[in-house]
Amino acid sequence: MNIVINLAEKESTIEVLQKLMEKEYVPFDIEITNSHIKDINNITGYKLFTKRSLYVSSSTLYELMQPLGGKGQHNYHALTPEDVFMALDSIKDPMYVIFVKDKRYAMISVKLSHFHIPLMLIVETEASLITNTNANINKVVTIYPKSHIEEFINKLDKEALIYKKPSNEGEVIN
Repeated sequence: MNIVINLAEKESTIEVLQKLMEKEYVPFDIEITNSHIKDINNITGYKLFTKRSLYVSSSTLYELMQPLGGKGQHNYHALTPEDVFMALDSIKDPMYVIFVKDKRYAMISVKLSHFHIPLMLIVETEASLITNTNANINKVVTIYPKSHIEEFINKLDKEALIYKKPSNEGEVIN
């Protein structure tokens, strides 16, 4: 299957996500355009992302949007298509950017999900595609609601926190 999610087109992206939520497909990679992921380098002052490309697996999206309580490769988080769009769109303007481990970075959204808490999105650099293990791309690994953000940030190793948006620029989050 050849699906592209264009973050510059919210309505069509929500429609694609709705279809992915309703039916589990044989896993395939989805390209995400207009994510502005490389702009994170300018925001943080670090060269975290070397490519503009961003992908996500169809199975990842499917599982994230299933009712709470189930578990596939990912926990089911009951995200709505609007939540997923918002999380992906927030890449260009995150509240926080955090080094997770190896080649993974977390971004926490400024906007709130339908749960009234921010979403955390994890992106792996130098990742592979389902059809090309040598692809070396940026890939969304997971998205999930993240409560008690300030407590979480305060417990981090100081070197793990790469960026915090100045408080006067974003919404107040819990």
